[in-house]
Amino acid sequence: MLSSLRIRVGLQECLGLSDAALTEAEEAIPAAGNLAVLKILKSHFLGIEGRVSVLIWDLPYMKSDDRVTAGESINNTTKAIQALIAKQEEALNE
Repeated sequence: MLSSLRIRVGLQECLGLSDAALTEAEEAIPAAGNLAVLKILKSHFLGIEGRVSVLIWDLPYMKSDDRVTAGESINNTTKAIQALIAKQEEALNE
């Protein structure tokens, strides 16, 4: 199981990884040429072991204040990626 092999990250690393995931998504998702690729990208970012989802696993190990800040960042990144996916899905369905 991947979760047992991961190294726990702190607040700064979590924020950096969240920003990096969003930057990658902003480049990859609009370039998806069909719905199958878009589905793969959705899983890559938001799936159970996706780039953003795995950051949630570290929240219980952070200090309370850090957990709130990291959680907000993860939620904002998730919402932004969901919006990118919805926009691209709409474009592909036209």
